[in-house]
Amino acid sequence: GAFKNYSFIFIVPLAAIYGKSLIDKAKLVAIALAPTFFFALPTAINNPNEAVFAVFNRILLQSKKPLEGWALYSQILHYLTLMIFFISVVVFSYFAKIKDKWRFSIGVSCILILLSITLIPRTSFHYLFWTFPLIVLWFKNPKTIALILLVQTVSFASYKILAPELQAGLFTPLNAATYQLPTFNKLIGMFVPYGVVSAIGFYIFFFYNLYLIMKIAMELLFLTEVEKRKTNV
Repeated sequence: GAFKNYSFIFIVPLAAIYGKSLIDKAKLVAIALAPTFFFALPTAINNPNEAVFAVFNRILLQSKKPLEGWALYSQILHYLTLMIFFISVVVFSYFAKIKDKWRFSIGVSCILILLSITLIPRTSFHYLFWTFPLIVLWFKNPKTIALILLVQTVSFASYKILAPELQAGLFTPLNAATYQLPTFNKLIGMFVPYGVVSAIGFYIFFFYNLYLIMKIAMELLFLTEVEKRKTNV
């Protein structure tokens, strides 16, 4: 199966933040990437195609059926938008001067993972757990953290965890009868069309994450402006 390489999105921005010179930044990127390519090398020698899938998650490169029309264009648009934002974050990380590099790196990492989970079309619910540590480290206030995690979890689950094996079916090894229990989407669908609930959850998750991204970005820009003023004094 594919290696878990979602952390790749952090490498270049963090190298831009912590590297003192262009050469140092390049060294940090090389050191971070070296283990993955080292372990992928035997696979690349025997099966180059499988090596590609090992480095780049199969879910990004394959679909159960060929995409066409709006489904194809929409996916391309999502990845293109993500790429533009990623490049923007890398450029900002390279040129911005923020003394607190730890705070800087947490903010940038939080923006990147929120952008990824929001814009990548085919993500699974468990990818949300990538955001939790960064949310805790950035916002710090327990009430704020609890609210963010609650909104993200409920809204994302409303359109990502719909199959029986992702709900009560998880307990099938303990009791096979649990797989036959009705899913929460079927129960809710008895009173309200679940498509409406799922759509509302999608838009809440999408726009709430954009709000969080803007909030973090504004604080980073503020920190940059503060550093500029200190330098000019």
